[in-house]
Amino acid sequence: MKILEAFGEPVSYGGQEIFVMNVLDHMDRSGMEIDFLTPYFCDNESIRSRVMEYGGIVYELGCSFRPGRSRMDTALPILEFLRKRNYDLIHIHSGSSSMLAIYAAASHTAGIECIIAHSHCTGRDDMRHTVSRAATVPVLKRCVTDFCACSEESGRWRFPRSVCDSELHVIKNGIDTAAFAYDEQKRAEIRSMYGIVDDTVLIGTVGRLTYQKNQLYMLRLLRKMISDISCPDCDDDHEKIREIHETGGKEIETPCGSKAVRKYMLMFAGGGEDLEMLQTYAMMMGLQDRVIFAGVSGRISDFYSAIDVLAVPSEYEGFPLVVLEAQAAGLEVIASEAVPRIAEETGLVRIIPLEDRDEWIAALTSDHCRHSGTARKLEEMGYSAVKTAELIRKLYLQNIIL
Repeated sequence: MKILEAFGEPVSYGGQEIFVMNVLDHMDRSGMEIDFLTPYFCDNESIRSRVMEYGGIVYELGCSFRPGRSRMDTALPILEFLRKRNYDLIHIHSGSSSMLAIYAAASHTAGIECIIAHSHCTGRDDMRHTVSRAATVPVLKRCVTDFCACSEESGRWRFPRSVCDSELHVIKNGIDTAAFAYDEQKRAEIRSMYGIVDDTVLIGTVGRLTYQKNQLYMLRLLRKMISDISCPDCDDDHEKIREIHETGGKEIETPCGSKAVRKYMLMFAGGGEDLEMLQTYAMMMGLQDRVIFAGVSGRISDFYSAIDVLAVPSEYEGFPLVVLEAQAAGLEVIASEAVPRIAEETGLVRIIPLEDRDEWIAALTSDHCRHSGTARKLEEMGYSAVKTAELIRKLYLQNIIL
């Protein structure tokens, strides 16, 4: 069985690539030859080498990656690529409706009989989405044989209503929960690397630095957190609180008996097109000593041990893997309404509208602790990489047999 895992974005360090690798790492791949394709580039050498270990190749077509711009320049290169190879099945992964449609149409024209479209997120509810949906839904309905999504919301955002009512495969984003177990030694190593003292509260975000993930929102919250320092009891802006807070000292008694606020820092783990913009804003806001740009790393599981609470202020999502990974590490998660409500079932995820900034600040500055037993809960809820891999393999085999 020749299978192509096709991506609508670069093969980098995003959630879609991680999802597919989680599946392949835990799947029985016997009888399968699996390649990757991106119209753009691959800068994740770990993924490239692992795919090669499985006997596959990561193909790059070299198109210009221009987020927010038309993707039609990828259509002909994709079609020409597919016509040269005889794949039995293509599994399309993308956060772009147009890329799902471009791949589906090209696959259909190239004669691939099994075409799976997989929606990994929702999107911006605006006129552009309305037009894109109107243009792509007929193509998807005509060409795609199976529709998958990480959540029902993600499916309804991209696919025809009739499909979502009766044919949609909701496949949970499974993770290897053991890989994200809390490690005290890793916590000490990471925090020492960045000079973070023990009593500093480190707020973390993990993901691509892009509009969707909305990291600028966190910079604005952090600025407000350190500029609006007041006593929790008398609402007085004690000068001593400000001094201790700015220098990162320990909690102290205020003149009225309350505790002073601890120091807060923000870590962005990830890379992306918004990096320079975020660095510039951090400088403009005077936050350069409080914000860490950790970049992309193969040690992402270690960062969950280093941070104290995860923030997910996304403008739109499907079911982000980072929410599951953080919970597997025992972390509490503060998330926007873009994250599905089902994520709250473990009790560690709190969903707050982005408009309610004061509530976000109250949630981020409340006391946080590590929770045990969450990894087991996630597995019981079906967020296991093994379970997800079994479902994907079953879907592949059913298509080939049919």
